[in-house]
Amino acid sequence: MRVKSAIRVRRAIRDRSALGVLARCAALLVLLVSFSFAAVWAGDVACKKCDATISDTAKFCSACGERTDAKRAAHPWSQRAKDTTVTDSAATRASAATQVAAAANDDEAHATLINYPIALRPDGILLPPRLFDSPTGDILPSLGMHAGGGTAFGFSDESERTERWVVSFGLGGAGEAMIASSNIIHIAVPESQPLLGLRLRVPVGWAGDRVAEHLHVAFNAAATGDRDFTTTNPFFALDDQEVLDLRYKHRETTVGVAGTWKWDRARVHGIVHWTDLRFQDVNFRTEQAARVMGVNEKDVHTSFGVGFDYRANPKTFFLAELRTAPQINFIANPGKVEVASQTEYTMGLRFFLDPVIALDANVNIDDEALGLADMEIGFGVHLVLEPRRTR
Repeated sequence: MRVKSAIRVRRAIRDRSALGVLARCAALLVLLVSFSFAAVWAGDVACKKCDATISDTAKFCSACGERTDAKRAAHPWSQRAKDTTVTDSAATRASAATQVAAAANDDEAHATLINYPIALRPDGILLPPRLFDSPTGDILPSLGMHAGGGTAFGFSDESERTERWVVSFGLGGAGEAMIASSNIIHIAVPESQPLLGLRLRVPVGWAGDRVAEHLHVAFNAAATGDRDFTTTNPFFALDDQEVLDLRYKHRETTVGVAGTWKWDRARVHGIVHWTDLRFQDVNFRTEQAARVMGVNEKDVHTSFGVGFDYRANPKTFFLAELRTAPQINFIANPGKVEVASQTEYTMGLRFFLDPVIALDANVNIDDEALGLADMEIGFGVHLVLEPRRTR
């Protein structure tokens, strides 16, 4: 307890203003909302009475005076015309109908080819392929994009602000390319760094149509380059020696699988990852020794996570997640880096402002918390786009 308390006292070295964090979230939200409205609302629509082409933002048809709001009301949030160049020609209408049918057949053939239905919910919502921090078994559809980010901070002196972000792109409905923030805690200080990765759909059709209808599985692989970690703030090592400063290089490679089992309004998720951590050029200083070169280390750490989400209403989901993350500690004698595990518990809500924009609000606590005062409050924003839905 003494070592943990000594380490936790120094978590305030990166404490920042809560107002600054809220300002960042507000700026990111404004940017994403503006981009979403430009993507979803831009363009022209066809008047349902006279088929004249009018502005998407107009409330009345300029040709016949028909109110256009009723056309959008048919969809719970928005309604765009399927064809923006409608004419009175019967031949043109027949051609358009033929094109729509061909596109539908193409979508059906694509879904059959990959044997994997895209993760669409009712009302056109495309769910992000992640919980708060862990990936799910879902894969983005072809050319789909997910950009998400968030921050969590506490109000006690021992709380530490953390940031999470991810950008991923669908590759033919069979995989994703992504760049995300890693989740490793260095000497009681969370560190965010780029993690390049690839996610691939794992076929489950061999288990039968009933299982394939409910189960989605994805293989995950990601890695970072060499990074430097430096702290010049004194802390107590695990062997109770005070370390005045510490420097080392590190890199990580992670592989694992994630699975999602779906019911009508709920989904259950499980994930297991193996992370190969490498440390070199360990350099530290104590009161007894001026400068010491430590031992180069490598360690394979196993992380796991479980979670679920439940659709409370058409726009709101309740999420809960339990996961473990690598925590790097230090032993001054003989200058050795040791990898342990920290467990985090998160629950909250995901609310869709629009079919492509979702907001997260959650509470988070870890197994080193001494009480509710060490709880963190988190916020996040997700932008999910899928070109097929905007044809």
